[in-house]
Amino acid sequence: MLSSCSNRPNDKGEYVIKPGNSTKELHVKYTADGNIEYIQEYKDGKPDGMLMNYHKQNPKNISFIEKDKNQGCGVVFHNNGNVNNFGQYVDGQKTGWFYVFNTDEIMTGKREYLNVEGKEFLNQWIEYSSDGSVNQTESNYIKVAPAAEKIKQGEDFVMNVSLEAAYFKAYMIVVVGPFDANYALPANAKCDTIKAVNFVATYKTKTYNKGKNLVRGMVQDLRPDEKDPKKINVRKIYFSQKFTVE
Repeated sequence: MLSSCSNRPNDKGEYVIKPGNSTKELHVKYTADGNIEYIQEYKDGKPDGMLMNYHKQNPKNISFIEKDKNQGCGVVFHNNGNVNNFGQYVDGQKTGWFYVFNTDEIMTGKREYLNVEGKEFLNQWIEYSSDGSVNQTESNYIKVAPAAEKIKQGEDFVMNVSLEAAYFKAYMIVVVGPFDANYALPANAKCDTIKAVNFVATYKTKTYNKGKNLVRGMVQDLRPDEKDPKKINVRKIYFSQKFTVE
């Protein structure tokens, strides 16, 4: 395979490596002191594929670009070169769980991101103490526990939703309804609202279809505002649960 590298930088200060017609170009940018600033893949004159940024010869972050947006795995590094955090991107937004590490690459926490009504949303997070246990006071997450993931026609589908680590630490309710994949509700949607006892709410229903079903809802972590008693502060955590009716 033939390859070539430009002897002079382009108008962005990048040196262009062309491995051959069957592969993507590599654009390499250097800092004033001669270290690599970034390496980026190009296709048909546009960024497409891996982008690796550097900090003082160590990788700063790695991502993959498609149509000008992050897609797939993204990794961020500490200045010493060890992993800081990593997770998945979809259309430029963090999606799913991101795992966070300290400079010694010991996992200190994780964060879950969702697309909520078209925007990236930090849904819940878990922080760990130095001994590896969950730091409840610094975390905010829920647990969804169905009584059974497979039921027979005519039986109740039952699940408990618990606020394992509250943000406001006052009280909560659970709202279950016809949320779409981005947790938006249609106009005039009818929802079930369940009050919690000791931060646990039980949802029951016989409204389902034979075969695979999906329940979506949200926990509302609530507390009256200290300055305005008419105002309620709300922290939302969204969830989904699959079950099968035989």
